Amino acid sequence: MRAIRVLLLLLPWTVLAGCGEDGDGSAPRISSLRYTSDRYLVGFGGGRALLTGQVEAMDPDGDLAFLRASDQVCGQGPWRHLDTPVEQAAAGETISVPLLTVIRTDCPAGAYHVEVSLFDARKNQSEILDAPFTLFEAE
Repeated sequence: MRAIRVLLLLLPWTVLAGCGEDGDGSAPRISSLRYTSDRYLVGFGGGRALLTGQVEAMDPDGDLAFLRASDQVCGQGPWRHLDTPVEQAAAGETISVPLLTVIRTDCPAGAYHVEVSLFDARKNQSEILDAPFTLFEAE
């Protein structure tokens, strides 16, 4: 009988602890990532090239803030981040966000990647999508 009383006393607190928002909102969600090229010639563009594309995304709260493209110089060292402001959309509305970042082409031939994610005004981060690309030598 005492165990039932303890359970009945704890039940409302357990239910209330899971109710409502925690004040941090919901993270944005990316539904697709498309980009124009995944192959670049070593040295193309004097050592720099644009990786461009589109990210389809939605934020349940409608407070998207910026798109982040992250990479490492020649796949090594610290991560570099390029944050691009995003046009606001209504809560739950799917929008197309342009992706535009500079990649290094003065690296050795090989496989590299850029990580793409979205942040909202509360700094909630979406999933991180990978945008792989290859640097190749001229034949």
